[in-house]
Amino acid sequence: MAHSRVFCMVKNIRDEEEVENALAVDAVDVVEAIRGCDYAGDRLDEGNASIQEDVDWLADWIGIDRRGEAPLIKPEVVESDGEKYFYWAIPVDKLKETIEKEIKRRVKRIKEELETKNPDMMTIAYKAYLQKGFYFYLPNSGVLNEIDLYEFVLNTGEGKNLKNLYIVKTLDYHF
Repeated sequence: MAHSRVFCMVKNIRDEEEVENALAVDAVDVVEAIRGCDYAGDRLDEGNASIQEDVDWLADWIGIDRRGEAPLIKPEVVESDGEKYFYWAIPVDKLKETIEKEIKRRVKRIKEELETKNPDMMTIAYKAYLQKGFYFYLPNSGVLNEIDLYEFVLNTGEGKNLKNLYIVKTLDYHF
């Protein structure tokens, strides 16, 4: 059993409806969306320092280098209807590049499994798609694993031409 994160992101940080939609994702949505997830918790309730830890975890994964004690990606603020929201800009090119490397690693592991005497289809399915890791929520797309995010948003979808995606909150999930 382990924990990971769901990053609630928007494509346009100035779109109030999109931001509100991403902020509305809750633990029930996550448990229902992620196969094998038994509970989840909203990290926004724990404050921005908790979300910053999560963003640093993602930033480290996508290869953003740490410089001293500063956060890997610093929060910014946008105001909407008199409320201030913190957000973290994630560079789409780095995210896409990291997921492409992950896909190559997965293909290599699948090939190794296929070369065994009795390849196990569940092992292949897990290595190809069911492996737990980071999940991402985007309004109008729902909760996506890394492969879905890559295929539906970064590679072939409207996210293909985006410079950044913007994290507005995170959720911890347990599987």
